[in-house]
Amino acid sequence: MTSFVMVEGFQYHELTEKAQHKVLDWLDDPPLEYETEVTVINEEGDEEVQNVMKYEYPSDWAPEEIQSHCEMNEYLFDKFGDPIHHLVLTEYKQNRDLNSTNNGNTK
Repeated sequence: MTSFVMVEGFQYHELTEKAQHKVLDWLDDPPLEYETEVTVINEEGDEEVQNVMKYEYPSDWAPEEIQSHCEMNEYLFDKFGDPIHHLVLTEYKQNRDLNSTNNGNTK
């Protein structure tokens, strides 16, 4: 038997400061990895370009960037800052997207 439970979900900006810190811990683990080129001086004194792995931590971002990242990825959280977006039913998301596409179209 299938049961449905309603859970109240919050966007990042709606959370308390304590809950937002928990979200940042979740976003930072693991950090975002990216590769970039840096110019270094080698042993012969010549410049050479090397690829270096760098790490970016969302907790270093501005609050607006964090909110935008969470919105773009459709992250939702409980009141304590635990992620719950994975609980949203696929059918609900599809219907929501379909309804938002059709809003304003009165053909």
